[in-house]
Amino acid sequence: MNFLPKLKSTLIGLAALIVAPGIASADQFALMDRVEGGTGAEVMLGAIIVEDADGLVVKNDYHFQLGLDAFSAYAFIPTTHIVGDGSNTAMGNIEAGIVGKTEFSGLSMAYRFGISAPTASSSDGLADMVTNALGALADPSNITAGMLDVVGIRSSISPEIDLGPVFVRADIGTDVLIGVGDYSSDTAEVLVRVNAAAGFDLGGVQLAAESVNAIMLTESGSDPLSSFGVTAAFGIDAATVFAGLSVPVSSGLADIQSQPVVVSTGVRVGF
Repeated sequence: MNFLPKLKSTLIGLAALIVAPGIASADQFALMDRVEGGTGAEVMLGAIIVEDADGLVVKNDYHFQLGLDAFSAYAFIPTTHIVGDGSNTAMGNIEAGIVGKTEFSGLSMAYRFGISAPTASSSDGLADMVTNALGALADPSNITAGMLDVVGIRSSISPEIDLGPVFVRADIGTDVLIGVGDYSSDTAEVLVRVNAAAGFDLGGVQLAAESVNAIMLTESGSDPLSSFGVTAAFGIDAATVFAGLSVPVSSGLADIQSQPVVVSTGVRVGF
């Protein structure tokens, strides 16, 4: 029964996340990698405005995390929905892994290691592929979440500098994609991600500008997917509410008649 005191303290800690006043301490972004430590949950909802789509494209992601002693374990569940005449719902590749952080003088270094399972929807064939591809426009950092029949091995580091109210962060990571389908390549693909953000912490409000970029390193001539955006966040007790506006940019979007625009909002409780 030695686990009972630990269980009790864990339940008390979770309850404190709900009732304790204050603002979640981690800087909030809409596009950057999720590398915060601690226990909590985040729900994000993004509307992707694309003229070519058969309806409104909605990206709905869930991130759950449990803080342990030296690191935190997380689970990420991505979904994309098309609402309208061509309505469809597609599940992405579910991911699980760990995040941690090392503190230096004036600098913190977060790290992440995760594995995504090949759970992306395929029962509706092309419709599911298109739905997940459109969903990737809202979250280029997790573009692999919509790829069909792949196991992803994800790793990244995220250095951050805080200079008073100013914070600057970068994400540098790789995704090794191993095909598991009948028509998969015999060799693994490697996706490289390089992101950067800077912002101001004004006390109860944070403002940030972000740039996220992903490119398939092992595919010659592949088009990078980049996105530029701004995010505003404010705290309500132990929760952080945020909203963002971003614009995906890529030569691979040339067949889309109008420039896609992504409007996102979400809430994070804890961490």
